[in-house]
Amino acid sequence: MNVSRQIRIRRTFWGANSEGEGIEFISNPPGRGAVRTSHRLRALAVIAFVIAQVMILSPLANAAPGDLDLSFGTDGKVITGFVGGSAGASSVALQPDGKVVVAGLTGLTSFAARDFALARYNPDGSVDASFGTEGTLTTDFAGGSDVAVGVALQPDGKIVAAGFTGPPDGDFRQFALARYNADGAPDSSFGTDGQVITDFPSVDEAASAVALQPDGKIVTAGIAFTSSGFGDFIVARYNPDGTLDLSFGTGGEATTNFGDHDGAFAVALQPDGKVVAAGFSFGTPTLEEEFALARYSSDGALDPTFGTGGEVTTDFNSFDDGASAVAVQPDGKIVAAGGSFPSPTTADFALARYEPNGTLDLAFGTGGMVTTDFAGAYDLAEDVALQPDGKIVAAGLTGVLAGDEFDFALARYDSDGSLDAFFGTGGRVTTDFAGGTDEAGGVALQPDGKIVAAGVATVGSSQDVALARYEGGAVITVHVDIKPGSRTNPIKLSSAGTIPVAILSTSSFDATTVDPTSVCFGDAEAPAQRDCTMTYQSLQDVDGDVRLDLLLHFDTKQTGIDLGDTQACLTGRTSTGLTVEGCDSIKTI
Repeated sequence: MNVSRQIRIRRTFWGANSEGEGIEFISNPPGRGAVRTSHRLRALAVIAFVIAQVMILSPLANAAPGDLDLSFGTDGKVITGFVGGSAGASSVALQPDGKVVVAGLTGLTSFAARDFALARYNPDGSVDASFGTEGTLTTDFAGGSDVAVGVALQPDGKIVAAGFTGPPDGDFRQFALARYNADGAPDSSFGTDGQVITDFPSVDEAASAVALQPDGKIVTAGIAFTSSGFGDFIVARYNPDGTLDLSFGTGGEATTNFGDHDGAFAVALQPDGKVVAAGFSFGTPTLEEEFALARYSSDGALDPTFGTGGEVTTDFNSFDDGASAVAVQPDGKIVAAGGSFPSPTTADFALARYEPNGTLDLAFGTGGMVTTDFAGAYDLAEDVALQPDGKIVAAGLTGVLAGDEFDFALARYDSDGSLDAFFGTGGRVTTDFAGGTDEAGGVALQPDGKIVAAGVATVGSSQDVALARYEGGAVITVHVDIKPGSRTNPIKLSSAGTIPVAILSTSSFDATTVDPTSVCFGDAEAPAQRDCTMTYQSLQDVDGDVRLDLLLHFDTKQTGIDLGDTQACLTGRTSTGLTVEGCDSIKTI
């Protein structure tokens, strides 16, 4: 068993008992399988990041992508203490009005005293006094040890938090969900006084992620321990009132056994209603942990069109691997992020991208996989977010296992899996809050392109909820002229020729700063189908305003434009790394 790593992770995410020793999971099985069981049930305050795309007309930024946003909190950082003692956030979500909601737990240092903890912040990082009690709230489930690990926002403004509850000794946990009104008050229309506790047929269960369907149903995923002490994936679905949805799986839940010991740490929903869960699988013949994904049909049955009977495992050829987060791209590809462990005491960020059928996407990284090493010996991705331009942001921690010395860590990748050289230093960013151990557990995207992270920071002897917001790199909306000189922009789809597309210079934007090799053009609704290989480029004044414009040609048949489309779009990047995007009307023939 990887003792040193297991102790560190248990202490960080579960706290310590009165003797200062890590709290053990119920019936930890032999071998290393339980190591990352706690690693992504990160019931401690891990941090959530939020990423977005800014729509502006000129590249104003003095700040570079990855820099702390100095308009947020104090120099880009916020630390919040809770009355209930040490606290941390494990997930984050953004409201449409720009407010930031985080969920986690209080009582990090006392297993018996833990409660759900939520906080809401104004867009400038100040605590929203209209939420809960001066911006924070805690929820106790019948006096047990309660941990919120996931949070999701309903369209009506209500907030759903999910995790687990159990007796003070930490054994025999159950799924726990709470729903709150927009002001933080318990929603009495959900479960019993806003709370739901679910005891499944397994011995011990803990939810680690939550997602909301468009119909209002709530999907949770986690780990379920059997009487043998081994875990399985478990996915459960609830009706909007908090009752189990009996049309899903068996009695509202579905379990999946990959091998000896498995656990789901993340869940994502596809537009077609299918559910993707990601985590780890440990078992024979490798006796190592691997990335594990399962996809379920809308009725909870494993999807036979995904991997082998609905299951996929991925080995990074290291000591152990585990996925902590999962997201689905608009083109149906699936991105999983977590950690790859070259040795018992070292780790790297690890990402894998899969085709919709579960095979590795060979256009991503090396054979569909990417690992990233920071300056620290122990780097772990805890969450992942997808930018509209196809870039991928992973957030977690970096540091040294011995001594629990960690900082927030973010990495941003281009769509092919290479590190984004314009983000931070070589694609990486680290943040220290107050000289102690800091860990990020979640990430999300703001509509203005900034990245918000939430989790835990150690300040002296206390652990508090921590947030940081980063510059994402502005998205510049540019003027695009398809087929310059034409009013209707007719596109003959059967043509073997090219489509001329001009990016226009204006009084506030210089089109000559755009890197022609970075521009992708085509279908407005399916960016992944666009043509990213222009056949011709030149600088010329196409609109007669005495400014040089960038004229590019693209192969008609490679653009992904379909009959009936009325708009085509492009994305690209300037020489300083700012993203540009723009659209123009078309008429397909």
